[in-house]
Amino acid sequence: MSKIKVWQKELLCHVCGGSDWSHTMVRIEVGNIRIGEEVRGQSRYLFSCNYCGLEQLFGKIYDWDIEEQNIEIID
Repeated sequence: MSKIKVWQKELLCHVCGGSDWSHTMVRIEVGNIRIGEEVRGQSRYLFSCNYCGLEQLFGKIYDWDIEEQNIEIID
């Protein structure tokens, strides 16, 4: 059970308004075989609301101007 911040704002469930999340990392493969693009693995965060069960999938991205991560997990 964790609090999640995305760009310094607390992540709230848009179904029930909850702010308590379970999380896991998911590994995916990205690429476009039709144009010959290389397939590469990337990680994503899967958050599940502990109140209603809504799940949200986020990528870990950066703000290049301030080199700051967009997702903060507070256990």
